[in-house]
Amino acid sequence: MHCRMHRFSITVSLIIELKRKPVHKRKILCTASNHIYIVVLYQLQRNANCWPFLEPVTRDIAPDYFDVIEKPMDIQEIRRKTGKKEYTSKQQFIDDFNLIVDNCTKYNGVNSGRWNTLVSVLSSLRIML
Repeated sequence: MHCRMHRFSITVSLIIELKRKPVHKRKILCTASNHIYIVVLYQLQRNANCWPFLEPVTRDIAPDYFDVIEKPMDIQEIRRKTGKKEYTSKQQFIDDFNLIVDNCTKYNGVNSGRWNTLVSVLSSLRIML
């Protein structure tokens, strides 16, 4: 536990340091933001509760998922968009996580096991951002 807290505090320190650096050009802002997003994604992927949201839902797992959900989102897709520097603002990054929450709520319902897991995972995300 002590080791995890130590790594988490280093990550938070890195995020704070990246946010404090003066930014004068949009390209630099995107680069600094992407570093923050990568750190956040890394921490989420290491979270044991995050497994249901790491990869896209498939028809094998949930045959009717695409009948219910119009715009699927998962952490793999967020990681892809981060790698391609598609996020031009922190809000876009957050919006994709909110889409995961909305999809989970719509498909599984509030207070379902998956929904409670997602709320736990996203509470750690809010601390990091």
